[in-house]
Amino acid sequence: MSTITTSPPGPPPHSLALPEVYQMTVEEYERMAAAGVLDDPRVELINGLCLVFEP
Repeated sequence: MSTITTSPPGPPPHSLALPEVYQMTVEEYERMAAAGVLDDPRVELINGLCLVFEP
């Protein structure tokens, strides 16, 4: 009879840190647009996330 032993998986060789997500309000989005920060028409605020869509 043979026995198989396994060890728990270790951490990945290169851990990727995910960026922190900031949900903005409509007021913040509108202030940024008024200041000219969001001058691209493909940028939209959806559920608090500022998204850029492909043309």
